[in-house]
Amino acid sequence: MANGSVPAHVAHVAHVAHALHPAIASASFSGGAAAALVFVYLAIAVISIIAAVKVVTKAGYSGWWVLIAFVPIVGLVMALVFAFGDWPVLRELRALRAQVTSSSGYRSPHDAGGGAAPGGGSAGTGLPPAGWYPTPDGRQRYWDGHAWTDHFA
Repeated sequence: MANGSVPAHVAHVAHVAHALHPAIASASFSGGAAAALVFVYLAIAVISIIAAVKVVTKAGYSGWWVLIAFVPIVGLVMALVFAFGDWPVLRELRALRAQVTSSSGYRSPHDAGGGAAPGGGSAGTGLPPAGWYPTPDGRQRYWDGHAWTDHFA
C-alpha cells in the first residue's frame, strides 16, 4: 500500500457502489463513504421488500409473489394485475357478508330500507316506527322510534 494502491476490499465496495448508482464513479468517495452508501441502499431495499410482502399478504396473496417484481416485464404486468384484480380477501369478505345477511334476516332499523322493521317511520326522520323487532338471537327488542331500548321480550 505504500505505492498508493487501493486495498482489495475497498475496490470491491467501490465497484458494488458503482453498480448501484453510476454517479458514485464520477464522485470522489472514500472507501468508507462508498461502503456507507451501499449499506444505506441495501437497508432501503430490505425494508421495501418487507413492506411489499406485508401489503401482498394483507391482500390475501402469498408473500412469495413479491419476488415476481424482479422479473423485468412480468413484474410490471403482475403489479397491475394485483392492483386492479379482485383480491382474495375482498372476495372472502363479500361472501361472508352475503352469508350473514341471508342467514339471519335481521337488519337494524338504521340499515337502508329498514330491513326487518316494517312501516313508514317517525315523522320526517326516515326511521321506522316504534315497536318490537327481532334480534339475531331470536328475542324481540323494543325500538322507541329513535333508539334501541333495554327492553327485551
